[in-house]
Amino acid sequence: MNVKVLFKGPISVVTGEEINVKLPDRSRISDLIDFLRRNYGEIAEKKGLGVVFRDFVAQNIVLINNRDLSVLNGLNTMLKPGDVIKVINFTHGG
Repeated sequence: MNVKVLFKGPISVVTGEEINVKLPDRSRISDLIDFLRRNYGEIAEKKGLGVVFRDFVAQNIVLINNRDLSVLNGLNTMLKPGDVIKVINFTHGG
């Protein structure tokens, strides 16, 4: 199944603003997050944004088809072909 992932905020320095991801059927949002960690975690570490991937849910707002992950089934939310996932990162310096 294919899903589209859009990135906003500092995380897009690592991933770009949009990617299409092919996942196995019956994948959950946790599977997508694992994919992102495997494929972008090392790059994020080098750019000083490793925490964005290590603590993904705490560092990002995750929307699936414009619905917040917290009002769905959390990390167990099942994905469907064609879903659009928005990851809005709010990491900033202080």
